[in-house]
Amino acid sequence: VSQMLDEQGNIEYYLSHFTDITHFKNTQAAFARRIKIESVVSEIAINFLESGYDSMNITINNCLQLLGHELAVDRSYLFRISDDLTFMSNTHQWCEEGIKPMSSRMQNIKLTKYSWFTFQLLDNKVVRIDDVDNLPAEASNEYAEFQHQSMKSMLAVPISDKGKITGFFGFDRVKEKRNWRDEDIPLFKMIAKVFSLAQYQHKIEQENVEHLEKTINLLDENTALLEKNRALVVKTMHAQEQERHYLAHELHDELGQLMTAIRMDVNYLQSLLKSQENKSVNEMLDSIDGLSRKMISRLHSTIQRIRPETLDHFGLVAALNELVSDWRKHNRTVKVKTKFIADGKYLNENTTITLYRAVQEALTNISKYAHADAIELSLENNPSNKLVKLTIVDNGVGIDFDNVEKDGVGLLAMKERVNALNGQYSILPGGDGHGTCILIQLPIDESKLGRCVLQENEILL
Repeated sequence: VSQMLDEQGNIEYYLSHFTDITHFKNTQAAFARRIKIESVVSEIAINFLESGYDSMNITINNCLQLLGHELAVDRSYLFRISDDLTFMSNTHQWCEEGIKPMSSRMQNIKLTKYSWFTFQLLDNKVVRIDDVDNLPAEASNEYAEFQHQSMKSMLAVPISDKGKITGFFGFDRVKEKRNWRDEDIPLFKMIAKVFSLAQYQHKIEQENVEHLEKTINLLDENTALLEKNRALVVKTMHAQEQERHYLAHELHDELGQLMTAIRMDVNYLQSLLKSQENKSVNEMLDSIDGLSRKMISRLHSTIQRIRPETLDHFGLVAALNELVSDWRKHNRTVKVKTKFIADGKYLNENTTITLYRAVQEALTNISKYAHADAIELSLENNPSNKLVKLTIVDNGVGIDFDNVEKDGVGLLAMKERVNALNGQYSILPGGDGHGTCILIQLPIDESKLGRCVLQENEILL
């Protein structure tokens, strides 16, 4: 309002200008409301991003409560629609104080029961009801349900995954009606997208948990089977060694004595016929005596290979020294260096047999295939790791590591023996890239671990 004065300075009249700012005020309010809802959307998104698998349900409930308070509604909820689009269930719900929850009765509801409502949802449309009393005639079932829940207004926003409807979230007004704003609908769709991503994340995490549980169960089953297999291998090893022990004993006591008796009879016959000039008979007796000696020698070798007496009576180190010494008789051009534990009393029978058989198999392979001129064998303990370590290295031509499991039957049996005793088995190239290195580590009986003295030998030509 402005004063208009005459020439004498007196007020002659007033000039006024009117502007309607209602639209401006409404725009300001809408803008402030939009900022507020966007802040809620951001907070919901952050809550879901920070939520883990175990806390997803709590996060959804908290978000529904946050939306309910910010939008001033009486109920907010989340529904899940089955994959075959036939049923819907209320999975989460928040209610204002004093408002009756309805989630228990809204489980496994056929979509066809509320066809007017679900048809719009499946068409990816927002169902907006400002006044329940103004529902169309075809929504009679929906009207009856809304009346039962004391609803006056409601809004349902579809949640989709790659175009397929997976559920919806919505709001109810029970105490009074509500005119939903057009400008709020895009923000609700943003919230629906956040819920969709959260459901997808929860589904993936649930599948991962289920797969992890299945994997753990399979690992437990495999571990149990492995333990049973190891126990069976150990029993088989024990049975084999018992049979070998029995066979060696029988060969030594029965066949060995028979061969010795044959030699004694031949020597007796030779003494009786010594004065007689029967050349052919003497030659025959000499031949029988020679064959008997060879048979006794072969018998001794067989017994040693089946079950060396030294191993039973004098222990692992003595048996290994004897094994190497006998092997050297047939491989005199090979330089052998050994470093063995002098006191192996802390090793149980299975460990002792496994180590002896490993050296026996390795020496046989070296003799047949390696063409080596130097070998190193060491057997020593590692108190810190509670392990006994056997190392066999040669400087020969090496082996085909790609086919070692397929072609090396003896090596495979050696590996199975070691694994059965919870040991470690490795076969590698030699130290300088030539030859072969076999490394075996087996657990020792700590209660039997005593003072171990190393004994070094070098057997040369």
